[in-house]
Amino acid sequence: MTMRNIPSLRMPATMYFLITVLVCAFVPLSRAQSALPNGAILGVVGGVTRTRAVVGFRSQQSAQVWVAYHRRRGGQQGFQSNDPNLHYSKDRVVTSPSNDFTGSITLSNLQEDTTYFYRIVINGVTQNVPREYEQMFRTFPRSGRVDFSVFSDTWVNGNGHTGQEYNRAAKSYESGGYYQQSDRPLFALQIGDFDHRNPLTLDDSRRMHREMRDTRFQSGAQFTANILTKMCVAHMWDDHDYCTNDSDMYCPSKRTSTQAFREYYPGYAEANPSYGLWYKFRAGDAELFVLDTRSRRDPNNSANTAAKSMLNGGGGIPNDQLTWLLNGLRQSSATWKIIVSSTGGNLYARLNTSTDNWRSFPSEVNRIRNFLQSNRIQNVVMISGDIHSGGGIDNGSNNVFGIPEMTVPHTNMPMQAPSHNMPWGVWSQGVLPGVNSQLQGEGYASVSVNSNSLIFRTHDRDGRVRLRYSLQRRRSSGNLRGRIGAGSDELFDGP
Repeated sequence: MTMRNIPSLRMPATMYFLITVLVCAFVPLSRAQSALPNGAILGVVGGVTRTRAVVGFRSQQSAQVWVAYHRRRGGQQGFQSNDPNLHYSKDRVVTSPSNDFTGSITLSNLQEDTTYFYRIVINGVTQNVPREYEQMFRTFPRSGRVDFSVFSDTWVNGNGHTGQEYNRAAKSYESGGYYQQSDRPLFALQIGDFDHRNPLTLDDSRRMHREMRDTRFQSGAQFTANILTKMCVAHMWDDHDYCTNDSDMYCPSKRTSTQAFREYYPGYAEANPSYGLWYKFRAGDAELFVLDTRSRRDPNNSANTAAKSMLNGGGGIPNDQLTWLLNGLRQSSATWKIIVSSTGGNLYARLNTSTDNWRSFPSEVNRIRNFLQSNRIQNVVMISGDIHSGGGIDNGSNNVFGIPEMTVPHTNMPMQAPSHNMPWGVWSQGVLPGVNSQLQGEGYASVSVNSNSLIFRTHDRDGRVRLRYSLQRRRSSGNLRGRIGAGSDELFDGP
């Protein structure tokens, strides 16, 4: 997580900070661009629960860092040291070159369903920011309605690894961010290819994470103003921000990609940090299982043996991702169980052009599907990305697991026919092409959940709803078809 060089900050000329806070906040782009020149990078908050949040930050050189926070909106005046409502984190972190001057601090004992405002303190100096970039997040509720936005597949922002500079706008961040007037999101998910530069070294990965929120570039400014400083952000990589196209567990830069990801996206506790990034978290009546579909993945084109796995390639590790997922789904007390997979599960998407799909792992697919059926686990759905569509929704009839799936529109890829005329697949509720005729392929997705219903929506870049699908909670036992959609009960035989 990184913050930009903000001239209005009261700090030494040589010291600028990067705040990484996965929390909810919102700001209009036009005001933000003028307020934060010179590529200033603001924070990101992650790991938010009902009572805690993880704040990440970065300094330009070694420094002692802590966090000031309170529950009252008050601009710079709200962070005066004599304010009785102002709190400081107990922990203090000294940044160093070994972790690119990044760090994180956990704020605990917070009040649930409450908005907090915060500032980073560097060497005793509170780092104030322009009003338009006020830093905030909201803790999660115990139950009740929760709304969140989902983004996937972003074009290169900044210099990339070739030295060529890219500067492409991403209007979807404004429409899906805090300042949309209806269904304000509690948090944002970014599920991979953030961006598409294929980082191969530690420096490549670190620069990618910094430039994705660099306000000198259009999408960086839009992301920072409307998402990063305004709400909890939960992130997971896909192939192009992990390694290269269709990459797997044998990526030569896996170690450095993992290091940089953790430096810039502190968040929820990983289930098995020695082997990968997968994690889960609870938000109201939903529990989200965020899969790492790259770092433990067998090659797509390897033989379809019983051991071939997207989640546990090579086998032989304790608390492997597949076992973690199955146990988590069975033990979850949440009404809605949401599997977040950057890799899609549509039976027909890119059927003859790519093996980078759950279709290529038939044994593992059948194990998961059989487990859901035999344990009568209800109200399971899937969110995916990667196919660069304009968004699609399926009721389960075309999903390898037989569960409802929503594929997220790409954020701002330069998709042009015919070179990117991908076969998007068959989706019961519809699918929109990602080809950018007047940019209509760009967009994002949103989800609304409460104890009785879940709603999937796909949106265009201006926020208009393109597809909508509502699911009602199923309480009765029975097979998968009767509980969560029109999924076939036949086993999947692979591509």
